[in-house]
Amino acid sequence: MTDRMDQNEIDKLLEEFSEEGKVQEEPPTEKVAEEEKKPVRSAELLSQEEIDALLKGLEEGEIPLEKAEEVVPEAPEGAFEKFDFRKWELIELERSKEIALMFERFAKKASADLSDFLHRPVSVDFSEWKAMYFEEFIKKVPVPTALIILRVEPLEVEALLVMDAKTVFYAVDILFGGGRRGRIKVEGREFTPIETRIIRHISNILLEGLRLIWEPIYPLRFRMEKIELSPELAQVGFQRESILLGRFEVDFGPTIGAFSFCLPGTLVKMLRDQMKFRVKEEKASDPDFKARFLEALKEVPVSLRVTFLKKEIRAEEFLRLKVGDMITFPSKPDEELTVEVEGIPLLRGKAGISQGKRAVKITGLLRGGS
Repeated sequence: MTDRMDQNEIDKLLEEFSEEGKVQEEPPTEKVAEEEKKPVRSAELLSQEEIDALLKGLEEGEIPLEKAEEVVPEAPEGAFEKFDFRKWELIELERSKEIALMFERFAKKASADLSDFLHRPVSVDFSEWKAMYFEEFIKKVPVPTALIILRVEPLEVEALLVMDAKTVFYAVDILFGGGRRGRIKVEGREFTPIETRIIRHISNILLEGLRLIWEPIYPLRFRMEKIELSPELAQVGFQRESILLGRFEVDFGPTIGAFSFCLPGTLVKMLRDQMKFRVKEEKASDPDFKARFLEALKEVPVSLRVTFLKKEIRAEEFLRLKVGDMITFPSKPDEELTVEVEGIPLLRGKAGISQGKRAVKITGLLRGGS
């Protein structure tokens, strides 16, 4: 006996369904009656062979059944990080390495100029190069802070010089015969008229030095428009723009102060374009430009750093250290040292003494050095 229905069983089922329909059917409308009068085409009915073929296909799996759509669960909140398309603008600004080189040259000149002004050795280091939005920067500026609004000529755009309170207070202290090593309280008070005059004087020194650094590239002039002593009062034309922040640390000896230049993105792009144009112009007018450029490059100062001693200790030991404690290091006179050039490890060497001074003898190049 087979599970397949024969034609008689199919006809019987159809007859039963039609009988049940007669009981429940409502009187047909005229439209339905007209449609029922239409003859049924034989092409619209399945033959017994077609019915058998369909049943066989379903049994053997040749005809696939539709599957319900798979429900994709929603990602939990916080699974994805929102991408800020403004980051590309900041990345582009930080690629302005030409301006960073100018700031490094300026740091050396500022060291000499401030040392002459204060009659004491002062070291200025270019410490940070970062792109951000002005509104983000100004929120982090403490009070009191000197904010010097600048007009950059002939480009006719604004910039900002920010000088922290430590720089001002220690400069005043040194000029009036102090230079004490004790901590100076910098919060909770405003700048005095004398301190404001010193701010103006130091600003003029820094701006003149910056002008001289830029003079061979482009004749810029940084003119002071206004000095504000609170971040809330610093109204500049680039408050909603991206800026390039160049931060400088001022080492007075007893303490370290800082000042920063905030350059709006529009100014950075202008300066970058001027530098590229100047290089192209010199290349076109001077056939020996490459040779002269390489000679000038040889005069660029680079910093070397060698770590002679290094030791790891536990945090507990570090917390117990006090004045007078001795820290011993393992004695390895033949151990090779790493020489870093501008923070990049390039050379190998061994420690020694030369003309009574500690020295390093270069023994080889690290991978990537040449």
